[in-house]
Amino acid sequence: QKANLYSSKLIKIPTPKCIVFYNGTKEQPDQMEIRLSDAFINQSTKGDLELTVLMLNINFNHNKELLKKCEVLYAYSLYISKFREYNENTKLSLEEAAAKALDYCISENVMADFFKERRNEVVGMILEEYTKERVEQDMANMAQEIEDMKQEISEKEAELQSKEAELQSKDAEIARLRQALAER
Repeated sequence: QKANLYSSKLIKIPTPKCIVFYNGTKEQPDQMEIRLSDAFINQSTKGDLELTVLMLNINFNHNKELLKKCEVLYAYSLYISKFREYNENTKLSLEEAAAKALDYCISENVMADFFKERRNEVVGMILEEYTKERVEQDMANMAQEIEDMKQEISEKEAELQSKEAELQSKDAEIARLRQALAER
């Protein structure tokens, strides 16, 4: 059914449901509600737009029922888990760890046909994603450092204002004492 986009009549749309799959390395709960407004710079001002997203943790030891129901998510979760294990606990290169994680999934018959057919594509993707993840982590660390510096600046500004108020008080006291001295 075609809707007239130029009509003044309200056009009904399906209710959106926003979901984010989380597979980062920071510990997170199985699921969590995330609000766009939590990222607003000025938290004291109410914005005109709010978006609520359900974050589902798809790391290997999380949301087991979901992973059990979805073979693709399970395979991805297992593959990433094994890749991280090999990358962090061995002296393998990123490419070797990616290939070994693939071999593990194939040996466990987890989407074996898919992984065999697209081996080079999967390894290339994980190498690109892992490099991007490192850059994003570095950027997150820098953002945190900036926030820490902003906090420190704010504290120093408050301290400076306090010292200025103290100085003004002492200047007023000196002026009062000079006045008293002049009157004698």
